[in-house]
Amino acid sequence: MDSEKYVLSCLLADPSTQRFIPRLSEQCFSPKLQPIFSRIKELYIDNLPIDLVTVANGEGIDKIETAKIQGQYYTSLHFEPHCDLIRAIATKKQIKEDIIKILEKDTQLKTQVNNIQEVLNNAGGIEEKAPEPLAKVTGQLLEDMLEKVKRGEALTGKPSGWAFIDAYLGGWNKGDLVIVAGRPAMGKTAFALGTGLRFAEMGNSVLFLSLEMSNEQLAGRYLQYQEKATNIRRADFSEAELNEMLDWSVRRTEDFWIDDSANLTISDIRYKAQLHRQKYGLDMLVVDYIGLIKSKNSQRNREQEVSQISQQLKLIAKDLGITVIALSQLNRQAEHRADKKPMLSDLRESGSIEQDADCVMFPFRPAYYEEEKPEIEDALIIISKNRHGGTGEFDVRFNPKQTKYI
Repeated sequence: MDSEKYVLSCLLADPSTQRFIPRLSEQCFSPKLQPIFSRIKELYIDNLPIDLVTVANGEGIDKIETAKIQGQYYTSLHFEPHCDLIRAIATKKQIKEDIIKILEKDTQLKTQVNNIQEVLNNAGGIEEKAPEPLAKVTGQLLEDMLEKVKRGEALTGKPSGWAFIDAYLGGWNKGDLVIVAGRPAMGKTAFALGTGLRFAEMGNSVLFLSLEMSNEQLAGRYLQYQEKATNIRRADFSEAELNEMLDWSVRRTEDFWIDDSANLTISDIRYKAQLHRQKYGLDMLVVDYIGLIKSKNSQRNREQEVSQISQQLKLIAKDLGITVIALSQLNRQAEHRADKKPMLSDLRESGSIEQDADCVMFPFRPAYYEEEKPEIEDALIIISKNRHGGTGEFDVRFNPKQTKYI
């Protein structure tokens, strides 16, 4: 997007760059910027002056956005490389879209050409960028922060629905890989499911890839969030109660999508995320869990496989501009400690998970190890790594009947 705006700012401010207009097309720009370029192209064809006034007066043009774009102009020195870059990105994007359309129609072909998709992904995806001056990037960041302050927003990312996440991580940030890890029965899936639902209820698109539980099991977990549905498997409800639960569910889950496909490789996960983003938009991807992601290379040991998987999950977050939450198991070391609390060194199979993650958090239920278990447990979410700031332990509560963190 930055390269696109830079090219448009040069076309608006520097007539010497307008000779490059025939090289460009609307597909070189995002949908939001396409009308501005279309207007510039129209004026060029009609041999009319191209400037802020003539462009902004076009039908359907966002005048404020156009003025902001011209205001970003500072030099045309790097115009041609940026021009070539957005053309190359547009071409690669079109190729990838064509491949995806073919794969949608033929699942067998999808398997056969999966390596092509992986090669394209490893080649840098569609989010390649040209080098930019640090001063320009810093200025843009400060402008964005100032706009948020004016709107009364204090977060660098999107509100999460959890006060401690907003306070310590600045909400859910684009490009972040968040690892949620724990021993069995600590509520990893419960925390990830509840977190994804909170985010979706705020109008964000969430895709939950469940490699362990079926869609029906996840739906049952979700329905248990209603007090009257804690014994969902007994199906002991009246028709009126079922209709009430249906209405409640539909209102809260429009932007939350679940997929229980098994035996997924990391290339499959990227493909599903890209396809979902194209069709419905995507703000968060949840993967439950890393240990069940299949490797296509049988020559590697499991530690090498997990290392490759965690690196690719981080790239998915960065390339697609989304938050990725990935669940992971812990080894048994925590069980031998007196307080049972998990540590970063307990991450199973690969230290690269810790290295690649922007944040590592552990759901922890001390009451699980007690003989007498309360109806509502005092629990913790332990943030042990945070690339954006501090770490700490945060008090939450866990309802075992509803399998829900609150």
